[in-house]
Amino acid sequence: MATAKKNLASGKTPLRRADPLDQLGRELLVQIMQEITRDAVLTIDRDGRITSWNQGAEALLGWPAAEVLGRHFDFLLPEDLKRSGEVERLLEATESHGFLRDWETRRLTKDGHEIHVALTRMHQLDGDGKPLGATAILRDISPRKGLEEELLRARTLGAIGEAAARIAHEIRNPLTGIHNAITLLAAEFGPAHHRAPIFKEIQHEIKRVDVVLDDLLTFARHRPLSRQRVDLVRMLEKVVANLIAAGDLEGVVVRRYFPDELVVVADPSMLEDSLYNLVQNAAHALRGHNEALITLALKPGPKGIAITVTDNGPGITADIRRKIFDPFFTTKAHGTGLGLPITKKHIEAHGGRLRVRSAPDRRTTFEILLPPTVAPSN
Repeated sequence: MATAKKNLASGKTPLRRADPLDQLGRELLVQIMQEITRDAVLTIDRDGRITSWNQGAEALLGWPAAEVLGRHFDFLLPEDLKRSGEVERLLEATESHGFLRDWETRRLTKDGHEIHVALTRMHQLDGDGKPLGATAILRDISPRKGLEEELLRARTLGAIGEAAARIAHEIRNPLTGIHNAITLLAAEFGPAHHRAPIFKEIQHEIKRVDVVLDDLLTFARHRPLSRQRVDLVRMLEKVVANLIAAGDLEGVVVRRYFPDELVVVADPSMLEDSLYNLVQNAAHALRGHNEALITLALKPGPKGIAITVTDNGPGITADIRRKIFDPFFTTKAHGTGLGLPITKKHIEAHGGRLRVRSAPDRRTTFEILLPPTVAPSN
């Protein structure tokens, strides 16, 4: 009694021994939630090892319970979150309050994909109030996060596009003057002059800058569609033939899974440029790769038409996949970082979507999904 009065006098709240009935109620609640909820519900012990795994977790993350029980839960975290110390932050936040509610984060599925989740985490206590472990609930928020990211991306791309157009116009005028001056000097000195190679190199670099400016303007401009009837089979065959002629597909086997004919109503220039860029990127990813293979497939269906370009190259890490459609992001030594953003813009102009599936040391697939509206009416 004296101790209790002393604690109250000092302003401290005495620790309350956990009621076994309270703990039993919490355990029953967890069991009920595991059975009825569609969310992923899992429990972990004090060492962070998974002790239970409900059907919602199997459905959301793809792992059957038999393959995860006893494993430390950190295999579900992407590597960048591990490096940033998310495990430690989760433990600290839960320790401070006894629970954590709607922490927005990412988790890995069994096939290596990342999904956005809202994490709720709470302590499990024994009869003496000591921690036994924790219960975690994961709710899939990928659709909402996807919409938020698309909205932010659209605003960002709009601002970048306006700035890019102004910059391109400002550079192009003096660049044209420089090109004309170099051309006159080269003609005056003649091709036999010892400085002729210098003039040629300057002209070559000016052309490189001009290509970048063209990409900038293509990315920035809103170009209306010029719809025509297009046979996708013939278009893809033309793309492959042009890349073979350019030497991009040397040493690469190209497999085709096409119907005899697949006609759509689309802008042929935009669509061909998009397909050319995706197949060329796949070829570049296979440079120096043994048994290089590109698989092209066309698949019509009730929800539209899927065009896939798959290579068996080194794959793409999650960090790069998140930035792959960002303007000016590139992993190439001489790339502009505008090829994929322009391709995405062209596909979306048709009401379609461009997606990428990949992981390190696995094949990479770019998939164009065109809506049923591109199918011609009879």
